[in-house]
Amino acid sequence: MRCEFTALSRANTLPEFSAEAVADSRRIVYYNNKDQFWERLRLTEDDWTKSPALPPESRDWFLHQMKTLSNCTDSQCSELHVLQRKTGCELEKLPDGSVNLTVFDEYGFDGEDFIAFNYDTLQWIDKNPKAKETKIKWDQQTERNELLQHHLKKCMNWISTFNNMKKTPPDVHVFVRKAPDDQNKQNLSCLATGFYPRDIKMNIRLYRIIVKNQTFTEIRPNGDGSFQMRSSVEIDTNHKEFYDCSVIHSSLTEPTVVEWEKHYLHFKFTALSKANTLPEFSAEAVADGRRIVHYNNKDKSWVRESLTEDDWTKSPALPPDSRDWFLHQMKTLSNCTDSQCSELHVLQRKSGCQLKKFNGTVTSLRAFDEYGFDGEDFIAFNYDTLQWIDKNPKAKETKIKWDQETERNELLQHHLKTCMDWISIFNNTKKTPPDVHVFVRKAPDDQNKQNLSCLVTGFYPRDIKMNIRLYRILIKNQTFTEIRPNGDGSFQMRSSVEIDTNHKEFYDCFVIHSSLTEPIVIEWDGNGGDCEKESQWALKAVLIIFSILVLIVICYCIYRRKRSNGQMSSYDDDNGVKMTLQSDRGQTSSPGSERRDRCNKNGSSPHTDISVSQPGQRCEQLVFCTS
Repeated sequence: MRCEFTALSRANTLPEFSAEAVADSRRIVYYNNKDQFWERLRLTEDDWTKSPALPPESRDWFLHQMKTLSNCTDSQCSELHVLQRKTGCELEKLPDGSVNLTVFDEYGFDGEDFIAFNYDTLQWIDKNPKAKETKIKWDQQTERNELLQHHLKKCMNWISTFNNMKKTPPDVHVFVRKAPDDQNKQNLSCLATGFYPRDIKMNIRLYRIIVKNQTFTEIRPNGDGSFQMRSSVEIDTNHKEFYDCSVIHSSLTEPTVVEWEKHYLHFKFTALSKANTLPEFSAEAVADGRRIVHYNNKDKSWVRESLTEDDWTKSPALPPDSRDWFLHQMKTLSNCTDSQCSELHVLQRKSGCQLKKFNGTVTSLRAFDEYGFDGEDFIAFNYDTLQWIDKNPKAKETKIKWDQETERNELLQHHLKTCMDWISIFNNTKKTPPDVHVFVRKAPDDQNKQNLSCLVTGFYPRDIKMNIRLYRILIKNQTFTEIRPNGDGSFQMRSSVEIDTNHKEFYDCFVIHSSLTEPIVIEWDGNGGDCEKESQWALKAVLIIFSILVLIVICYCIYRRKRSNGQMSSYDDDNGVKMTLQSDRGQTSSPGSERRDRCNKNGSSPHTDISVSQPGQRCEQLVFCTS
């Protein structure tokens, strides 16, 4: 707590006086110059019964000191002079629980330190050569100095109790506004107001992790003596993330957390015309980044995805306009013939609903149906009036026509209402928690390193926050894959970090997801050797199997080669002889080949050689010619 006094003299004017008492940056009393009395602020009568009295010196005494130092006359001063005083006490609580109390009564003149009071000796300390005469004079005023010591002692007693009981918790609000310089961005802000004392800690968080690039205002006073502070961060307009605002204040037993969610269901249609070709059509429905239905051009039907039958019984119907109707609108706007267009044109439509929540309470729910043509806003539906809003001069004729289609507009309004009813309940039920796996593999380029990975899979919705930690501290140099879709409509993501092979540290994988009531933490036991041995044995098994297959192939090729050379052997059981039938293919130089040549010259063809092998006889080869 401190009392501050200021006396200001200007040439040819009366001196000005101001004074106030401030406790923990909160003004609790000030001097009213008009009525010339001290006015209490923001304290109860009970507070004031224990509060210290004001310093023993009056307003007139303080102005007299300023005139004396400035050599002013009784009424006016010839130059600009300023006399300032700060008196009071401070309390500091140390980490070990002890308390450090200090008191002070200091004066400054014309922007320089002047003189200060010593609480223990009841003497004054001159801090400027100009103050020597004042020191001598004030040291002799023993009664005043004793009164001043008593005032400062009472200040210390009061602040020891007052600081602990005057605490007001903050009101916390989270809101979003469009970024002024980028239509694809918006500013998410957290405002904490009405808190006392002044010190506060607040942060916007993404999946419970503090966002780095947020900006903070200074802590500013409110009119009632409390304070306010704001934090902001720029995010994408079509974000799918989970943000909250976390506030820590001495008035709170635990941090205040205010959540902000956004969910949506969009139907997107596109018709594209190219020169001398038939128009192309595509359409899909997306809920919170997850495609739930799309149009199959081949079968000309809508195909459901990623939802159970129970979900579809509550789901909104498709927009009332068909594929043919949408293509007809594109042709009309493009001045196309029934079959082809002469230029490139694009008609787009986005229809659906969007929901925002704070701390589980719906704060915003809206529906929309908007068209764009050739990259510009074209026309939009007003859900309340059932009329169309032309956003482009080219859309005036379309607006007049569509405003008259009352039956279609009523169907569209019903469709959008169903959408809002569905999105209000669907997103809260369709959440799948992630499966988390931690494993290690050797680094490909360094035998002394290995890659520790955390794989998270099977989760929905898409947004997730994961990190590998060392002794519960996030590791900076880790790499992340993108969030990738699985075949069943869920998602997966991987994080990796390179570590020493002979590490002795404690690692874990930390995962936050909206399907979880608390984060998942999977610890890694540091055992990567077994996986490596299994890999080595698997490689050896593959090599052995490959070698056996190669041998089989070689033997089979030899066998086929012999077959291709025409050699087949058999035994005559009756005569005990071995008989070999050999075709003449592949023979290039042998007695048999000469005989075959003679057959060829005679117009005959050789067909078989028979060799008979018996013990004691040499092999003979016979060639028969047939004409």
